[in-house]
Amino acid sequence: MIVTDLKISIPRYLIKKMNLMVSRMGDKVKGDCLILLEGSPGSGKSNLSIILAKYISHKTGRPFSNSNIFFDVDKMIEFAQNTEKQIFVWDEPALSGLSNEWYSKSQRDLVKLLMLCRKKRHAMIFNLTNFYKFNPYIIERAVAMIRMYSKDGIKLGRWAYYKINGIEKLAFDWKSKRKKSYKKYYSRNGTIGFHMFKIIDEKAYEKEKELAIRSIGGDKKVVTESKTDGTLWIKMFMKNWIDNGLKISQNDLATLFGRERKAISRYKTQLSPNSS
Repeated sequence: MIVTDLKISIPRYLIKKMNLMVSRMGDKVKGDCLILLEGSPGSGKSNLSIILAKYISHKTGRPFSNSNIFFDVDKMIEFAQNTEKQIFVWDEPALSGLSNEWYSKSQRDLVKLLMLCRKKRHAMIFNLTNFYKFNPYIIERAVAMIRMYSKDGIKLGRWAYYKINGIEKLAFDWKSKRKKSYKKYYSRNGTIGFHMFKIIDEKAYEKEKELAIRSIGGDKKVVTESKTDGTLWIKMFMKNWIDNGLKISQNDLATLFGRERKAISRYKTQLSPNSS
């Protein structure tokens, strides 16, 4: 179907799903929306994420341009905290040599964003390279996931759409069986054309992407938090969870923050209103 002012062709199924996302953020539900795009580098995540963001912009009247695409999580958090009802894309730098330290910090920062901006009614699209490395909270907050792939390694732009129950089943199969059940749980698949540079400025996009890759490559030092600062950070977000009535197990919290379960239990006790 040809849609938006740029006459972009988008599959009807994806249009139907994006219309549901728009409804989630409307005045009746007043929610936000997180869509995950997963796939190997070069599979077409950036292209589809920008097309979907443009469609949401077309339907809602919210602005979308290069300024709404982020490679730096800290900049995206600042933008999300200081605005409401925006559309933005997190485009994870596709570097095979990313350290575990950088990747873990990036995932924690994305969780931080999702917690702090829950009531901001943003439309968020995260491009990530490996579903099985996603933080459990990110999976829990997603309302849809689209996997980008190629059958022959040459033809790009193939997609498979997963609803919430499909995402949950994918995560369960991996956690319990270490099995990647991509073919089992998708609800629809298809193809999408390349349109992203009809929507955004190519030179500006490539420049920002290059700067982000350089900063990760060594120009920008990764600061390791002290244990004291880390504990304060954990308590702050646990308080946020408690205040908002969110449910997450202490085992999952321990895994998320890299602390022992008894430490998480102690923090929770200290945060209790009845604690002296």
